[in-house]
Amino acid sequence: MAIIKNGVNGTVSGKAGPVVFVSTKTGNYVRSLPRVKKREPTPGQLLSRKRFKIVRSHISQLKPIINMGYKAYSYPKRAYDVAMSYNLNEALIREEDGFVID
Repeated sequence: MAIIKNGVNGTVSGKAGPVVFVSTKTGNYVRSLPRVKKREPTPGQLLSRKRFKIVRSHISQLKPIINMGYKAYSYPKRAYDVAMSYNLNEALIREEDGFVID
């Protein structure tokens, strides 16, 4: 169900039929619903999910600090997204038995 804020000329968010309304810092967007396919994830997808899970678990504990530290580098992205990207590329080290944050 889509929600209209501030009357007829206001912003729309949510789902209406086959489209999704998205509000971001840079504006409002309309996207089509993604197609859902039932299939097993590939080994590469599982590896990527594992990397994201490790970084997210470490970063979520430091969110107030990240919001201050990455504030200057974040526009138009959120500071949390910039920190995730940086740590995925620079701080995550692969070892024999998994990954480690440096």
